[in-house]
Amino acid sequence: MPRYRQRYPLVGMEKSKARFVWGQLDFPLTLFRAIRKDTRNLVFVPLEQRTMGPTVTSLLLLPLFLMICKLSRIKTVINLQGVFPLENFSSAIDNVLPNTKVPKSLIKLGIFTIYYSIFKIADQIQVFSRTFRLWVLQYGNFPKKIQLVKFGIAKGESSEPSKSMSSLFSKLHGYFLAYGHVVPRKGLEFLLDAWTELVIQWPDAVLVIAGSTDKDRKYVADLQRRIAKSNLANSVILTGFVPDSEEGILFEACNCVVFPYAFSDSMSGPLCTAIEYGKPIIATNVGLFSDLFSSEGAILCPSKDVNFLVSALSSVYESKELRDKLGLESTQLASKLDWEVIAAEYCGLLREVGSA
Repeated sequence: MPRYRQRYPLVGMEKSKARFVWGQLDFPLTLFRAIRKDTRNLVFVPLEQRTMGPTVTSLLLLPLFLMICKLSRIKTVINLQGVFPLENFSSAIDNVLPNTKVPKSLIKLGIFTIYYSIFKIADQIQVFSRTFRLWVLQYGNFPKKIQLVKFGIAKGESSEPSKSMSSLFSKLHGYFLAYGHVVPRKGLEFLLDAWTELVIQWPDAVLVIAGSTDKDRKYVADLQRRIAKSNLANSVILTGFVPDSEEGILFEACNCVVFPYAFSDSMSGPLCTAIEYGKPIIATNVGLFSDLFSSEGAILCPSKDVNFLVSALSSVYESKELRDKLGLESTQLASKLDWEVIAAEYCGLLREVGSA
């Protein structure tokens, strides 16, 4: 379950004694037994590529679980967190299963069948934006099941950062930040190309790329070669995995958060955190970013457009006025998406489905 969902369960659902249950490979049966024991008639399922464990396991188990619920007259609500968009299917598979030897045509057929089954069985499919809705419709004609919802932003619990991490980021105050798993869909190679151009004019600029590097080691090695070849060793820092306890200071000390994604296939936890901390945002116009920031709230760049990205980075770096403006817009957006309010809307929707 994504961090922002896990840390902020639905407000008000405690009155109905909502229960959160986790299992291993027997997850569908474990969860179903818990539902039956608690006499539930509705299940809320955040759907991403790893809802029930590793990608392949999850995709095979989820339709089974939904079918068990269907046969038992238990309604299911799918909250779409991530999917394999058919227009970027090959890249999405490389991102999640980089070493697979199975033909992609066979994988595509299997995944299409699985997602069609999931959306067909579910009673409601909740999506965060127009792009998410289009992703669902690529797998079948389910417009009447789709419900547009908002995602919630809430302040995280404060924690004491380690002295080493605190010291590092306090010295680097004012850096630009790219945060999250270091994988190909994040488009970090384009950000490095843009940063190479930026430091010619602003040699003191620092970019911090923070996040797990164990998802695609070949991609990480390629980024490290780019850093060395472009003489960016003093301008770019790869931190590796950052624990939740260090996340606050990581975001507080940065001047801007950058999302140079090549493509998008899911919700973005780092985006929620950037908005939560009221940070200026530069992003490519893909997925949720293009819908959320259609008119204001961030600087949007065409995907894989290094020149445009250089211009955006330079503008934010040299202008405190622009940083303040974008930061204020993030803060205002966080207020609009306040989790206390959004959670109440979720509860109302779930009650409607449960009583229908």
